[in-house]
Amino acid sequence: MEALPDEEGKKRWLARDAINMVMWGGKYDPKGCVIYYIHRGAPGDYLTMRIDEITEMGQMFFHSGDLTVPYHRILAIVCNGSLIWRKIGVDLSFLKRYK
Repeated sequence: MEALPDEEGKKRWLARDAINMVMWGGKYDPKGCVIYYIHRGAPGDYLTMRIDEITEMGQMFFHSGDLTVPYHRILAIVCNGSLIWRKIGVDLSFLKRYK
């Protein structure tokens, strides 16, 4: 699977591809990786979840227990303090810090 080009013409992975890379790539520990996703009504309208909490991945959604999150709601993925994926055009100033 090939990454898609972003706004600047660089190759760009989808959120689902980034999660799969963390889960199966071996470069990152899923316990140290956090997904930031849109959740209306939560403080700041987003929540977080560790990637190791995902129980099932579908084509359009991932599941964790009773929770179902569509991939298009993912804002960013941070592993051990490093931003590894972000949604294009989203203000990430709510993140405390990342490399």
